Amino acid sequence: MLELGLKGDEIRVVPHQAGWHEAFLAVQQQIVQATGLAANRIAHIGSTAVEAIEAKPIIDIMVGVDTLADVPTSFFDACKAIGFYRLRVVRENEMILARFVDTTFAVKTYIIHLVAYKGEKWQDFMIFRDELRASATLRAEYEALKKAYIAKFDGNIVGYTEHKEAFVKRVVQEGKDKL
Repeated sequence: MLELGLKGDEIRVVPHQAGWHEAFLAVQQQIVQATGLAANRIAHIGSTAVEAIEAKPIIDIMVGVDTLADVPTSFFDACKAIGFYRLRVVRENEMILARFVDTTFAVKTYIIHLVAYKGEKWQDFMIFRDELRASATLRAEYEALKKAYIAKFDGNIVGYTEHKEAFVKRVVQEGKDKL
């Protein structure tokens, strides 16, 4: 059975599961049908999109819109109709939506990172994913970094994200340097 979902600020990683990609594809199709966006604007990102690496059992999905400045209410209504709710998370050039196991909103299973299609954030997410996919060394380093944080701290998703930030920026810059 596919392991998917984390409670609140829970942080843990599990071995890669082959079913994660199929779960992404199913949700991608739901997003296409609900919003009318083209499938190429919906990408599987994060560690669940990278084979051979342990990951938090939450599927990260990047959705590209023309501009974040004027995303219509109808888009958020369409997302809500398929179980995605906008979160009060503040990130530069990004909006966050999440799907939960049930209406208690206790366990997140999917996260949408809403960004400008082919904008800088879009490119950075794609570069990071693709660099990890291409390098066993980077995958091992990233996995070790995540596990070190989890071993030291208990449940602080903001701290976990900040702990990985320098690594992510380095990998993205190295990827850009190759272009």
